[in-house]
Amino acid sequence: MEKSEFRVLIKHCFLIGKNTVQAKQWLDKCYSDSAPSETTVKRWYADFKRSRKTLLQNCTAERSFSALRRLKTYLRILNSIAVLYVHSDITETLDIEALMDEFIVRNKNRSSTFALNDSRT
Repeated sequence: MEKSEFRVLIKHCFLIGKNTVQAKQWLDKCYSDSAPSETTVKRWYADFKRSRKTLLQNCTAERSFSALRRLKTYLRILNSIAVLYVHSDITETLDIEALMDEFIVRNKNRSSTFALNDSRT
């Protein structure tokens, strides 16, 4: 039997008024080999007492963390674009070819990966 099915049985015991000891005894009697531990039964009872409505485990923290990382990355990119726009008078006068060459020369890996722009005279 799967964990989610045991949660349903534990909630059933909770709703009909059994305590954790009675619920554990009943689960052991019916599902001796695969019954959840007493600690698990107590934890779910505590969750149900705190008015937990869902029987699913909480994985929203992981999802919200991932969403937060994406949002922060997006905001960093947006901030960089805003800085370039605010200082557009400086960025318009930059020689992009010379800037790329300088960027490539400063790192050995970049030098072997990218070709320097020799078209400048």
